[in-house]
Amino acid sequence: MIRGILGVRMLPKQVRTAARAAVFSLGVLSLGSGCSPSINAWNNRGNALSQQGKFNEALEAYKQALKINPDDPDIWSNIGVVLKKQEKLDEALEAYNRALKIYALKNNPNWNDNHAMAWEHKGNVLHALGRLDEALAAYNTALELYPFFVTPWPEFNSPDSPTPWQRKGDVLYALGRLDEALDAYNRELQIRPQNDNAWNGKGMVFEKQGKLDKALEAYKRAWGINPGDPVIWKNIGDVLYKQGGLDGALAAYDNALEINSNYAVAWVGKGEVLYGQGKLNEALEAYNKALQINPNYAVAWNNKGAALRNQGNLNEALGAYNKALEINPNYAIAWQGKGTVLARQGKLTEALEAYNRALEINPHDAVIWSNKGVVLENQGKLTEALMAYDKALIINPNLDVVWNSKGVVLYKQGKMSEALEAYNKALQINPNNDSAWNNKGAVLADQGKLNEALEAYNKALQINPNNANAWSNKGVALYKQGKMSEALDSCNRALQINPNYANAWGNKGAVLKKQGKLTEALEALNKALDIDPNLARAWFHKGDVFAGQGKLDEAIMAYNKAIEINPNEADAWNGKGNVFKKQGKADEAERCFKRARELGLNR
Repeated sequence: MIRGILGVRMLPKQVRTAARAAVFSLGVLSLGSGCSPSINAWNNRGNALSQQGKFNEALEAYKQALKINPDDPDIWSNIGVVLKKQEKLDEALEAYNRALKIYALKNNPNWNDNHAMAWEHKGNVLHALGRLDEALAAYNTALELYPFFVTPWPEFNSPDSPTPWQRKGDVLYALGRLDEALDAYNRELQIRPQNDNAWNGKGMVFEKQGKLDKALEAYKRAWGINPGDPVIWKNIGDVLYKQGGLDGALAAYDNALEINSNYAVAWVGKGEVLYGQGKLNEALEAYNKALQINPNYAVAWNNKGAALRNQGNLNEALGAYNKALEINPNYAIAWQGKGTVLARQGKLTEALEAYNRALEINPHDAVIWSNKGVVLENQGKLTEALMAYDKALIINPNLDVVWNSKGVVLYKQGKMSEALEAYNKALQINPNNDSAWNNKGAVLADQGKLNEALEAYNKALQINPNNANAWSNKGVALYKQGKMSEALDSCNRALQINPNYANAWGNKGAVLKKQGKLTEALEALNKALDIDPNLARAWFHKGDVFAGQGKLDEAIMAYNKAIEINPNEADAWNGKGNVFKKQGKADEAERCFKRARELGLNR
């Protein structure tokens, strides 16, 4: 037999025979000629104690062995194994380095297997420390030293003994070198085709590459070998979730949790499925379960924040995002979520700061650039908003939502042709984007193409009958065509969907004004201005209503308010001029008419 070294693999039969012959004449358990029985006894005692989980006692036994021979590399390697189990990684690394220095100095061919294993174990420690390039170099050295790692010996089919090929694959995966990782896993599976971890790793590579069908196939191979591994069930759930199979994903996560109810990652996966199904309360329960198991799980805090945000619990959501960022200050998605909450709270400057922090961490996230654009747009910084949207589209030109947002900014800048081009681009990508159809209709209406505008609004409403904006805008187009009854119906439909829609109340007031129903018009306009006092058009229509009622001073006040909000509101200047004219104030009337003409009003 060969002297025990923790984690040693069985050698091929012909090598074991040669090793036994080398030590037979000594009658001791030894790999080399300089080992005494007492070293073997202490070493074996240490191994036994380590297997029993008595790590401190095991270390004491190994130290006794080192008193006899401080240059025994096997003992130092075993010490490294125990220290790694105790998570004393720096000390474990030091022990492996001591072992490797001795192996290299003695250069004993009979030690090549243990020498290689020490490099492998060193690689494991370096991997755990996050020193991935060094870990990779260690695994490569192990494979160079011990060629039996690359030979399909039956003894390597023990499920507890992966070769360095699997370890190498794990590191390459972590480094993002996916094709090389796949090659390493395939090499491992040539040696040990029943290694479920290698099949699982192969599935992870395919999943990362977006090859979800292949990933699922690999995970199922892993499951066939080890159906009791909750990690495999969790990974199956991840792929099914990405494929849109939410029920199947939920079942997979539940299977993982049945095997290990304390598997926080599976609870988070389950929460994501429930979130996707719109079951926000159940999703929150899953995230809270994950956080009970691991209170420092940043992903769970982030996802909890998203669920709370969608419930409208913005302060609680902000607290969850802050907790995620306290745990991981470089968590770009959590900064993005925090920015979204702050934007919804109207804290635009703070939201912009959050998005900028996210982009410092991940400057290649198109969604974060898009969200930044929305905040800048709401701040009135249209040029900067446009730059942010363009940045998003450089990263991902197939985001229909961003093309739509870009169109809105161009529309606000008065660039109608460019806006229309942006909306058309959005609709090429996603013909079912009802917001883009609505916005396209607004451009066409402003261009005087009312029939085409109505077609666009109707298209939006076919896709989403609850699009209040489209109903309101349709009402405006019908108003411009003189179809007042239909226009009023459209405004009322918008208000049924959203009773607090200020523009729809304003449009309804304009229609009622046109119908001569001044009292009802005033009620609608007051409702609009109660919701949003800064609607210049509503103040203009209110001025017209007062003028129609003969309340000229009140009309002037309403027109002034419209002009205060929007000095370029030509209709308000014209209405104000008409009232001054009725009051006999010819000079003041002419100044108002002149200003209206300067703004493009020719009537």
